[in-house]
Amino acid sequence: MRSEPELRALSEHLLYEIEMLFRAGGWLSSDGLPWEIEMALLESFTVHARALIDFLWRDSSRHQDDGFAAHYFEPEEWAKLRRPMEPTLNGIRDRVGEEIVHLSYARMRLPEDVKGWEFDQISASIGRCLRLFLEHVEPRLLIPDFERRARKAMPAFLSYPAAISWPPTEGTPSAATRSNPEASSFGSKTRTSR
Repeated sequence: MRSEPELRALSEHLLYEIEMLFRAGGWLSSDGLPWEIEMALLESFTVHARALIDFLWRDSSRHQDDGFAAHYFEPEEWAKLRRPMEPTLNGIRDRVGEEIVHLSYARMRLPEDVKGWEFDQISASIGRCLRLFLEHVEPRLLIPDFERRARKAMPAFLSYPAAISWPPTEGTPSAATRSNPEASSFGSKTRTSR
């Protein structure tokens, strides 16, 4: 069990991951980026996506100091609250390892049609689960202004009640939150890693 000061301190780093994921996604929707800027943004986006996938959907690790959303809740509570991981995120963790983080021979075996990163769909899937985290976490466990900054970084559509209104399992409450006109928004595009 982690202490409240530890969880608050970790939340500063969690907020960084959230802001970087959605800001990189926003920039990736821009046309005309120089190739090296596009690749740097894609690398940033995928690494932050991997960190947030682990934070939201893993509950433990062989690394004792890894932080998870489950640490902010009573045992088993987060597992009941969170959405199941959407198919959009299947394999992302391994892809980031093979295509981005490690210089791997697996890169050469990838067919062109699977090299694309649907960053808008990836960030939407992560964002829907982050929204549940924001709606259920005790604010005292987060740094001041965490929720406002996190919601501002997320695409505007994630603030609409319909964004996660269907319950993943029977008995899971649907979310209804206020709209956030300051939130970022980006369109649908796919970027390809080299």
